[in-house]
Amino acid sequence: MFIYYFKYDIIKVGDDMKNRDKYTIIGAVIMTLIAVLGVTYAYFTASITGRETTSTIIMTGGTMSIVYDNLSNIIEIENIYPKEEAWITKNFTVTGTNTTNLTMKYKVGLDITTNTFLAEYLTYTLENTSSDSGSPIEDIDDGVIPNSGTTWFGEGSFVTGSNQEHAYTLKIYFPDKGENQNNAQNASLVARVTIEEDGTADPNSGPDWWKNAANGTLAALLKAGNPDTPKTCQDLDTQIGTISTTDEGLKCTQDDYGTTYYYRGAVENNYLEFAGMCWRIVRITGDGSAKLVLYNYNANGVLNPCDDTYDGKTNAFARDTYDEYTTPFNDAALDNAYIGAMFGALNASTYEATHENLHDSTILTKLKEWYDNNFTSTDVSKLADVIWCNDKRVSTGTGVGTETTDYLGIKLNLKCGNNADDNKISKYTASDTINGNGKLKGVDGVGNSEYRIGLLTADEYIFSGIPKDQTYSATGYVEDLSLPYILKNSATGGSTPQWSSAQYEWTYTPGSYNYDASLWTLYNQYESGSQTMSVSMAQTWPRDNSALRPAVALKGNVQITGSGTQYDPYVVQ
Repeated sequence: MFIYYFKYDIIKVGDDMKNRDKYTIIGAVIMTLIAVLGVTYAYFTASITGRETTSTIIMTGGTMSIVYDNLSNIIEIENIYPKEEAWITKNFTVTGTNTTNLTMKYKVGLDITTNTFLAEYLTYTLENTSSDSGSPIEDIDDGVIPNSGTTWFGEGSFVTGSNQEHAYTLKIYFPDKGENQNNAQNASLVARVTIEEDGTADPNSGPDWWKNAANGTLAALLKAGNPDTPKTCQDLDTQIGTISTTDEGLKCTQDDYGTTYYYRGAVENNYLEFAGMCWRIVRITGDGSAKLVLYNYNANGVLNPCDDTYDGKTNAFARDTYDEYTTPFNDAALDNAYIGAMFGALNASTYEATHENLHDSTILTKLKEWYDNNFTSTDVSKLADVIWCNDKRVSTGTGVGTETTDYLGIKLNLKCGNNADDNKISKYTASDTINGNGKLKGVDGVGNSEYRIGLLTADEYIFSGIPKDQTYSATGYVEDLSLPYILKNSATGGSTPQWSSAQYEWTYTPGSYNYDASLWTLYNQYESGSQTMSVSMAQTWPRDNSALRPAVALKGNVQITGSGTQYDPYVVQ
């Protein structure tokens, strides 16, 4: 929570304003100017009137409370004339309590109701007189009070902590300009000091890949279009695990590299064209790489494969040379080993032997073949070597041979994690052996060719807006339904039986072993007759045929154009 307190030390109180919900300073200025011996004098009475009790303003990210110190009835200043000294001095203190790990920002200004003085006749200074933490507003030596609107003094901020104070002195001047100022006769000023949460994100906030985004990169484009993301991106979304049918934009959480920004809900600005195909941006990983999932494999080689003219209910799936888009994960299920993207010995007596990365799974073989057939050497040079998580850690059981086992499965976080003794058997990378296992090479992890490709995890599907524990149903024409972006082009349709393989989409997340191994899949069916969409996560045997939907990641320094919509997708240069 963010809490601000705002205090004034010189005010007049009366009952007429005590129910106002905002802080108000009203200065009534009546001026009569006469010229004596060539010197301009002004005689007037200045008063700040009204009663103001503590008020509370609810803002994004917290609560701002304003408390006034001095309850005297009126300020009366007589015999005022242009001079160099200040006529009005206001002292106020901003107190912040910040319970987050983010920077809490505020801004203070003067809100002008009426100012009939000529331009530049009234000036002000602002001085920070004390601050015990954070960054106060910088001093102002020569401010000019405008004739209308709000003049903002600047931005202050607090770090994490309670009752942090920034004290200020505001002085208002009617300076002698060395000229006849009779035209200010009967001029008046009505204004109030105002404080607000500053909605402008600090350009130096956010993860390093965001702060240091180079011109022309995807991160730079996202930063320009979503400047407040570091400010609005806070703790884990409590709605993760439920269906998301609205555009929630960019959210954030932690992955194995740091802070990752992910898209959630019915997003329509994460389309990206690469290697002649259309993809959806799933998230920017903590190292700044852009993780993509296939949206349209572009069978007809059209110029813009993201255009909805070319949408199709199975276009998000990879085809083999026989135009098939389904495959087993592994050709068998009767061993714990078969939950692996790569696996070890069958009927083994130890966890290590069961899950050692010795043999490519059926689905990894398919992914490698598709990679070779669809990416040129230029395409490959733009792919990042990120972690593809096939989390083999167990929740209950041993994970050995045919022993009953539950794997960690859906964790509701995007960290893959290591096995005991920092073993990275679940973190598949091509050559990075610092963050991963470097096993995505050649055949069975051996060879010089690197494969920077994988599948999304069940958690990545859930973070995109898929429900975790229940089936979501919606009725209507599929093109009219508001659904998580990741479902588009992957609804199989038809009225085939429930266990038809075409209705399931593989993830890399192991489920369990109980007489058979199982992995998590996305279940997604649209019944054209009843016009009913059904969506859930479900466990499926590895020997079953389910849809293959490839995922890759772009390097953070790749040059990008476009705006991310279907008709103007991001395009890799």
